Amino acid sequence: MQFTLKRSLKCGLTERDGKLGFRIRNCMQISPFKRSALEACIRVGDSSRYGVDLEADKDAIFDELYQELEDRSLDFPHKEIPISRGRKLHYLQDYKSVLALRATARNLNKNYGIRPANRNAIVRGVLEALFDATPSYVVRCDIASFFECLNAEPILDELHRSTKLHPHIRVVLERLQDSGLLKAGTAGVPRGLGLSSTFAEMCLRSFDHEVRLHPKVYRYFRFADDILIFSLGEPQEILQGVEQLLRPDFQLRRDKSYPIPLLSLPDTIENPCTEEPGSFSYLGYKFTCQHGIKTRKSRRVLVGISDNKINDRKTRVILSLKALEKNKDGPLFLNRIRILTSNYEVRKSRHTHGQRKAKVRTGIYYNYRLSGEYDHGKNGPHKKLVDPAELKELDAFLSSLLWASTSEYSSIVDKFLNADQKEELRRLSFYKGFTKKITLRLQRSTVAAARKAWRYA
Repeated sequence: MQFTLKRSLKCGLTERDGKLGFRIRNCMQISPFKRSALEACIRVGDSSRYGVDLEADKDAIFDELYQELEDRSLDFPHKEIPISRGRKLHYLQDYKSVLALRATARNLNKNYGIRPANRNAIVRGVLEALFDATPSYVVRCDIASFFECLNAEPILDELHRSTKLHPHIRVVLERLQDSGLLKAGTAGVPRGLGLSSTFAEMCLRSFDHEVRLHPKVYRYFRFADDILIFSLGEPQEILQGVEQLLRPDFQLRRDKSYPIPLLSLPDTIENPCTEEPGSFSYLGYKFTCQHGIKTRKSRRVLVGISDNKINDRKTRVILSLKALEKNKDGPLFLNRIRILTSNYEVRKSRHTHGQRKAKVRTGIYYNYRLSGEYDHGKNGPHKKLVDPAELKELDAFLSSLLWASTSEYSSIVDKFLNADQKEELRRLSFYKGFTKKITLRLQRSTVAAARKAWRYA
């Protein structure tokens, strides 16, 4: 059975104004750029990242932005930064334009019912689905060069026809086109803009709906262009149906789009299951599922950190060592390894939406807190063991780079770090940082300086 495309993928927007829609006048709408709305768009670390003093100049920045919207002079100066696979990241250089795009995305998300995807909630949903005893398939799909192929023109046309759109939002969209960031008739939405993910959700709304309608699809998850489908039917049929829905604008990445069988085989002492576990990666995690199920037991599921994320940590260690060789800054290098192997918290700015004393926690544990071995309890997936073997291997990799006589970097560490720094460096461990939830208290400026070594890697 094939998917049937009931709506154009290019026009995934719907409005529910009904007969009252035309009674709404733009002049009566509350501006998405009022002071309280802009304050809600400020993020932790904005001051240092964009070189602004929010403590002293916040009101002036808001006033300038509003005036530039009024006289239609808002500009979007930016630079393009090469990233993997020939793609580019667009980095806005003017903080007013950053706030303008955040406020625009916030307004569009509200008007069109778009909710930012919650990574942890999706992973918990995947775990729940993996414990279903029914034999099935997991179909992993990844859209190739999604943002580079996304055609913004149909979305822009739909938005400009909307009675929901505030005049200032129209100004932002028009100025984006004037700046060349959004080009009429040309596919591509710049990566890194505050509006990119909103356009992605608008584009894929009808796609999500059609996939869920397929009679053989019983669980469906999507985070941006990363898709996971639980199917009771033939997986190749599902893959072909997904490709049909995505054409002609998008294609699947063949190396990241494949089925994984989930079998339910008896596993007894007399007849043990010898089938190799099924394995796949999704949202930074690696899921390994046993096919054998013991009597009155659930399937065993192991969740670890994906191979790609482990390789990312290795890359960051190497980039930190190369930075040490270049700048000869031992304390900065030590901070970089501390941040990579541990967790850290920074206080939110008092200009950030939310409680002033709230803290943001991130790091090796907080980014992968759902890692562990699971069985299925009365209230859903139950974590019974946490022993991330991949982090022990990562510790061995770090140790060999820092101290092995055959390492090209060991002499650099020996030369630019003093005895106390070396001693602390020997105690740092990815495994301990995760299992003991080791958390550092750092200034945002310290974190920003450390991350420069690998920001765009």
